[in-house]
Formats: sequence, structure tokens, C-alpha cells
Amino acid sequence: MKILAIIMFLFSYGVETSTDLKDYQNSAKDFEVLQDINNYRQSIGLTPLIMDSYLSKEAYNHNLTMVSLNQASHLGFQNRAERIKRTFPTTTVSECITYNYPNPMTGWLNSTPHKNILETSYYRYVGVSYYKEFCTIILVK
Repeated sequence: MKILAIIMFLFSYGVETSTDLKDYQNSAKDFEVLQDINNYRQSIGLTPLIMDSYLSKEAYNHNLTMVSLNQASHLGFQNRAERIKRTFPTTTVSECITYNYPNPMTGWLNSTPHKNILETSYYRYVGVSYYKEFCTIILVK
């Protein structure tokens, strides 16, 4: 019931989500990060991203890896991207990570490579996972 209330709240504020919610249950913090991303994208004239549970599950699994290493890392990105390309109908995969930012947008907007990814117009779908101070987003066309 709590997830339904969150989803209804987010729809009332214009956040799009995919209908595939069976693979991963995004947290309220994940939706907060999505809202921040979409607010920023819309402020620069880009379309909002649509949350996808499969991509969020991939992001979550990467967070588990970073927690186990106790450091932010893009370790395994190529394998993750190839797996996503085999499962998700896309040819382009990007990833942004942060560690120890209550608002991950602060870190991403202060990092030119991450900011460039957020400002890329052709991305349409995103997976978001914020877990134990680690945040991963995975963006695809």
C-alpha cells in the first residue's frame, strides 16, 4: 500500500514510471533522486526520464558491489552494459554513481562527465538505486 501511495504521489507531480514494477521495488529515496534528475532535465529543456525496474535492479546490484568494496567504483560496467543491451532494447548504456551525497545531483552536477550524461537528450529510461550512501543510476536510449 505504501508503494502505491508513493507512485500515486509521484504521478501527481509528473514523474513517469514504467509499468514493469515486478523485478525491483524502488525506495522513496530512489523516486526522490528521479524527481531531482527530471527537474534538472526539464529546467534545461530536456524530456524527463522514465523509471525502469529492470535498470533499477541492475543499479541496486551495482550498489551492493560498491558496499562490499566500501568504495565508489564503476567496476564491472562493461559487463553490466553488455547484459543490459542483451535484455533491454538499447544500444547505449551510461552510468552515474555517487557516494556519501545526501543529494546525488550535487555530486553529478559538479562532475563534468556525469553532468554531460545527465544533459544528453537521447536518454529515455533510467534505473535508480540509492543504498547505504551509494547511488547508481543507469541510463539508456
